[in-house]
Amino acid sequence: MNWKAISIEKSILTKIEEISKIVSTNIHQQNAPIESLFSGQAGNTLYMYYASVFHQNTDYRTQADEMLESMVSQLSFKQYSYCNGLAGAGWLLCHLQTTQLIEPQDNIFEEVDSLLLQDMLKLLKEGKYDYLHEGLGITHYLLHQLPNPTIQKALEEVVGLLVQQNKAKNQEDAYWYAILNPMRKPDEATRIGVNLSLSHGLTSIAFILAELYKKDIATETTKNLLIKLLHYIWSCQLDSSFGCCFPNVIEENMPPTHSRLAWCYGDVGMGIALWQIAKMIGHEGYQAKAIDVLLHSTKRRNIVENYVLDAGLCHGSAGLLHIYNRMYQHTGIEAFKETALYWLQVTLDKANFEDGLAGFKTYYASAPTNWRNEVGILEGVAGIGLALMAATSTIEPAWDEMLLLSSSLK
Repeated sequence: MNWKAISIEKSILTKIEEISKIVSTNIHQQNAPIESLFSGQAGNTLYMYYASVFHQNTDYRTQADEMLESMVSQLSFKQYSYCNGLAGAGWLLCHLQTTQLIEPQDNIFEEVDSLLLQDMLKLLKEGKYDYLHEGLGITHYLLHQLPNPTIQKALEEVVGLLVQQNKAKNQEDAYWYAILNPMRKPDEATRIGVNLSLSHGLTSIAFILAELYKKDIATETTKNLLIKLLHYIWSCQLDSSFGCCFPNVIEENMPPTHSRLAWCYGDVGMGIALWQIAKMIGHEGYQAKAIDVLLHSTKRRNIVENYVLDAGLCHGSAGLLHIYNRMYQHTGIEAFKETALYWLQVTLDKANFEDGLAGFKTYYASAPTNWRNEVGILEGVAGIGLALMAATSTIEPAWDEMLLLSSSLK
């Protein structure tokens, strides 16, 4: 892709430099495993490699190499998840080689892969699909380790498990149940329903199925299941008068929930993922529908109503900046560029905390003080910095594959 900068304002470049200095001096994150791609040293390592290219800074490159070596030597083997565990660390190594940020090397994760494979199948047999924290995040990583006969067989089993556990009562649909609030209060963790989101729900399952299809894993079965899943997801689309195109979740005997404007939940993350999925399988009708969803979302700019409280990638303004920027790069549609620039300015305006990191803080509704300093990619300044780099350079942000916003699989 011929990636283009959408802004080269000096104030943005100054903010990126400020963020890079912060990440380079805060490589060890409290309460985050060293191998955490989304909030720990693995993610900060990813940032520093991209920063070294963006700033053309050899010191940053040396530091990134040292951080990577340190991470690999200190793997804890306590968590396997894509968000905070070995699957994410494994993806990082694959990604750095694929993008030629490091030299190709032998698969030092070969023994780890067998452990991840076992954990993936265990979780999926228990109906635990969550992309960030459970089975399908591991699936996403293992797809990058093909060709490998053992992994191929396990991935075929993944498709079989999804077929067996499909909860739809008809022949046209496919969907699976989930605990709707697994990270919340204990009394909310018993709520069961259909999660539609990209971060934890059906949209991520659809993306992984599309990747399995791309890699010729149980091809006919995979595509058939994916088409049924897409049929179900699109059947959940709301009337435009509702204010958003998709609810967060589908819960029996409950009205649809108004979704926020974010990567993690709602129309924006779902829209870009559904567009990519439709492109991967050659479904022009679904591509057009996804574009309509995203264009509708460009009109939603009330920060309070759409719950855009901070600037992070997960649920903040930098995530919106980046998604609209990527859609502009893909389609050339000016409305996406204009909306990306709008959220770029919102992001800069949110750097207003005197005791923040480069002025930024992360909002936590459940925290006693609500606002915290965070360095990591998903919710902290490293992610904000990556989105700002993507807006101001010609370097394609291939790192966003970790968020299912692109795919390097051939």
